[in-house]
Amino acid sequence: MPHLHVALVTEHPEACLIPLLQLRPQRVVLVAGRLQQQAAERLQILLQHELPANTEIQRWDEMPERDPQRIGEFATRLARWLSRLQRDDPELTVTYDLADSDKLTALLFQQAMSHCKADWLYVDYRAGALYRMGPGLNPSTLEALAIEPVLDVDIFLQANGRKRIKALSDNPAWRSAVQRHRALTHYLGHQPTSWPGY
Repeated sequence: MPHLHVALVTEHPEACLIPLLQLRPQRVVLVAGRLQQQAAERLQILLQHELPANTEIQRWDEMPERDPQRIGEFATRLARWLSRLQRDDPELTVTYDLADSDKLTALLFQQAMSHCKADWLYVDYRAGALYRMGPGLNPSTLEALAIEPVLDVDIFLQANGRKRIKALSDNPAWRSAVQRHRALTHYLGHQPTSWPGY
């Protein structure tokens, strides 16, 4: 069954990467406002390398900023477009992930996405889970998936416009020294925080 994933790009672009890299949808729509257009462009390039070659990636870069009425109109326009895609392909499922967007934007998108019967996705990093809820936000449809380790340092840095060139851990002697001190480090890490000077 073809799956389309809508991801809102925020000032923390890595937030939408975990579900995209874990769920590996066939189609991706990156939604960004004017301030996040560069981040969306970086994510698009990154996803073209990390997802299968036949993954279709589109961007909607014109999301309004700080104007609830215009944000709501934009979200409704996006949802109606998704609805048309579903009419053309009745098997197409849609999921939307608003990452760490503000509450008002999340509510406006939630309302608009009811037009295309989209699933809602929420990533809870502290619980280590991806939560998906079906259309209508019915709690009985809540599904939890464990977060997989899909985000490494290089991907995180690339998403944020940086690149790792050199690290101490690249040196075999450094890694060997770390391994020699592993037991001590583990011991110290599990001691109470009541040591003098701590």
